[in-house]
Amino acid sequence: MAANQSGSRDNPFHALTLAILAAGRSTRFGANKLEQPLAGLPVGLHVAQTAAGLPFRHRVAVCAPGASIGGGFERFGFGVQFNPNPQEGISGSLAIAGRLAQRGGSDGLLICLADMPLVDAALLRSLAECWATDPSKPIVTVGTNYRGPPTILAAALLPKLATLTGDRGARDLLATARTLSAPDAKLIDIDRPDDLAKLIADSELPPR
Repeated sequence: MAANQSGSRDNPFHALTLAILAAGRSTRFGANKLEQPLAGLPVGLHVAQTAAGLPFRHRVAVCAPGASIGGGFERFGFGVQFNPNPQEGISGSLAIAGRLAQRGGSDGLLICLADMPLVDAALLRSLAECWATDPSKPIVTVGTNYRGPPTILAAALLPKLATLTGDRGARDLLATARTLSAPDAKLIDIDRPDDLAKLIADSELPPR
């Protein structure tokens, strides 16, 4: 797990482990969606590039075994861990990330999904600053008909990640979390080929 010890102790990023979950099977896409090109960079590396400029305590990407995109995460300063059973759902990746955050002495775990390429630094900064006002409580991002990552889980919740199963992820742990509103445009996820085609056709997508 790559560490960044820069920044002051009151910098909220310095207290956080960032985990990008990148072990999904892309079943609805029909190919590995994270490796598809988007504005000069694979889909799965956009949020990694964004986060590379922020002073997180640790950065880790959780990938499927043998994923070629792992080298890309490393180039952006991430440690790479492999989920040996990605077919069992996102919970296994969350458990790996939670153990790493605990081991690294972080006060919280910020979860991002690799298939959400438009999450930007401003959103991550707002989330971290909001969490820092009461770091004992988790926080989740919300949009129109959306509630999910990026999210921050407080340190007290990290041991519970190991008990999760299946594809529900941390929803139950976040049922009473605080919320941060974000523009829907930042919360787009790539699920099907049409989602990617729409983003590629969007002339406002910034080049990477």
